[in-house]
Amino acid sequence: MSELKSRPTTGRVLAALLAGSIVLAFWGCGGSNSTSLTPPGGDAGEDATGPGEDGSTGHDGSGGQDATGHDATGGQDATGGGDSGSTGNDGGGGGDTGTGNHDSGSGGVDSGSGGSDGGHDACVPKTCAQQGLDCGMALDGCGNVIDCGASCPSGQTCGYMTPNVCGGVTCVPKTCAQQGFDCGAATDGCNNVIQCGSCPPSQTCGGGGANVCGSGVTCTGLCQQQTTCPGMATTSITGKVLAPNGTDPLYDVLVYVPNGGPAPTYGVQPFTPGVSCGACGADVSGSPLVWTFTAVDGTFTINNMPVGANIPLVIQTGRWRRQVTIPSVASCVSTAVANSLTTMPACHSGNASCPAGQPTGDIPLMGFVTGSVDSLECVLRKIGIADSEFTNPGGTGRVDFYEGNGDGLGSAGAAGGAIINASTPTENSLWGTQAEINAYDMVYFACEGSPYPELAANQQIVVDYTNAGGRLFTTHYGYEWLYDDAPFSGTATWNVDQTPAFTADPETALINQTFPEGLALAQWLKLLYPASVQGQISLNTLRHDFDAVVAPSLEWLSITDANYTTPIPMHYTFNTPVGAQPANQCGKVLYNDYHVEDSEGNLVPTTGQIFPAECNTNPMTPQEKMLEFDIFDLGACVTPPPACVPKTCAQIGASCGPAGDGCGNIIPCGTCNSNQSCVNGACTTQTTCTPKTCAELGLNCGNTSDGCSNVINCGTCSPPLTCGGGGQSNVCGGQF
Repeated sequence: MSELKSRPTTGRVLAALLAGSIVLAFWGCGGSNSTSLTPPGGDAGEDATGPGEDGSTGHDGSGGQDATGHDATGGQDATGGGDSGSTGNDGGGGGDTGTGNHDSGSGGVDSGSGGSDGGHDACVPKTCAQQGLDCGMALDGCGNVIDCGASCPSGQTCGYMTPNVCGGVTCVPKTCAQQGFDCGAATDGCNNVIQCGSCPPSQTCGGGGANVCGSGVTCTGLCQQQTTCPGMATTSITGKVLAPNGTDPLYDVLVYVPNGGPAPTYGVQPFTPGVSCGACGADVSGSPLVWTFTAVDGTFTINNMPVGANIPLVIQTGRWRRQVTIPSVASCVSTAVANSLTTMPACHSGNASCPAGQPTGDIPLMGFVTGSVDSLECVLRKIGIADSEFTNPGGTGRVDFYEGNGDGLGSAGAAGGAIINASTPTENSLWGTQAEINAYDMVYFACEGSPYPELAANQQIVVDYTNAGGRLFTTHYGYEWLYDDAPFSGTATWNVDQTPAFTADPETALINQTFPEGLALAQWLKLLYPASVQGQISLNTLRHDFDAVVAPSLEWLSITDANYTTPIPMHYTFNTPVGAQPANQCGKVLYNDYHVEDSEGNLVPTTGQIFPAECNTNPMTPQEKMLEFDIFDLGACVTPPPACVPKTCAQIGASCGPAGDGCGNIIPCGTCNSNQSCVNGACTTQTTCTPKTCAELGLNCGNTSDGCSNVINCGTCSPPLTCGGGGQSNVCGGQF
């Protein structure tokens, strides 16, 4: 079906999507362990008739917790006790009345006389199986917590991709201590770089062996310029890393002081040309002395800086890199680094055509197939890459043009997009040989307006490129590289070229915030557009070519629409080689099922136009901003998901209320008496509770309680930092 097919004729009505949250309220209407959706004050016990938990009599007997008073007679553990005594807990008249084993009585669950506050419509609880859940604690739809299984099969984790669902092949990272290291940067065995600490002044890292402190080598270079400050003072720098346009902040960028050799390079090495499949951090050179990663707003702080004039600084993400010199760093105070020094390069070093005053440095080499209806190259221009960087292959730029040629006609046909000049080669040259495509760090396949089938041999070249560490961005009809091309075809549930049935276009899409990059994207867009709703973005030029993603692929965006029974995915990624252990994956593929630059809608054909005539100079839209985020994320280091170890209520320090186990699942931590409330995980008689935010609690990652029996998520950490990695719960920590 051509891009010229008609669109839905419905009005441009945006669906109002309300983001709700589930709050569990625990009241002791009857017997203990009761969970109700009505306030306290039930007439008798929760459990009236039926078999008990450990004996032949009922669970939480007919004399409810509030029926005749707390522990009216008998008291707790009148005679016997636990799960084996002859007399139940909380003797006659009080909570858990009766004889028998623990929590025994004469009644069953919520049936018979004295149930909790009748008059409500019956709620039919759902089982774990009915909800497709197979692990952890979940909700049954009626306000109760159910146990869906204590563990997952070997090698899988509960909540790996979906809460309460086993999945994934995880890599368990090793600590520095487990490897016998006490200094420097090392690998954790899961493709992450970890920092094992620093050595005392009289020793250096490696003096006692690899990553081991020793006195074999003395401290040299900039480490001799580090100083000890009195009291709590430190020598630090602060700044903000920006995109080449000097406006947009960049997230998760490494900022460090190199110390691997003498000035002016300090040991920082040129990148080896071509695609590579090295471990995370393999492209970081210059023996970082001190370092950090930028926050979502692009800001950073580095402590324990060397003191003096002309201190080198490196800003890097993937193969984007800027090397600058800080004029002066004063001792025991904070020095602000100017934005002009921390803006990513608009031109690559050595580009004689770079406009004066533009920042220079390293830019990934990108192969760009232009398409007739989605001029993605214009977004690269808007993020600040100079026009002189857009050239034909073999030129002096870092963005090489190939004209789309799906119909075999080049500029004479309808598939191709913009060109540099009449010498711009067609797309066939890019994937004609493995050597040609492997020269690029990233490749982009824009939509060409129709589904042009790709040869199996060419598809295999692209698969092998990503397996070697290459990064691929494709959109809409770019599914020709994915849907019938194993193993890519198994990363999603494909049903290509469906006629979109969305009630409106544009429509509001929801950002998946359950993984670090998705949460960061939502927070980043909210930062750029303060009036927006976090986690929502308006998308236009919608298409429908796949129905779901297949784990461990990551769904980034989806649309919930009245015309569809399930959310429709719009944007997803997967790591390559597909099916390999996460520690052995180093490439990435991104597919979105919509246009970013809607040339079709704007009725501006781009075929054969001379760049940049096809590009407008309008302010960037949120949809274009999202592609900007994607460009830097796609080029960044590919990290395997860490194994998540759930915490118990005792480890969290909670004795009541629902709480998060740190892995995205809900765990019940007990209930309070009817005249008590659960505050900060403990039962109390205070009548009001003011919930606290993550910021007020000083937390920035993981699930925790707001102090009023509600679970709040405080975000995720930027790899390789981990939640609690610095020894403080719910705080990102660890070192590069």
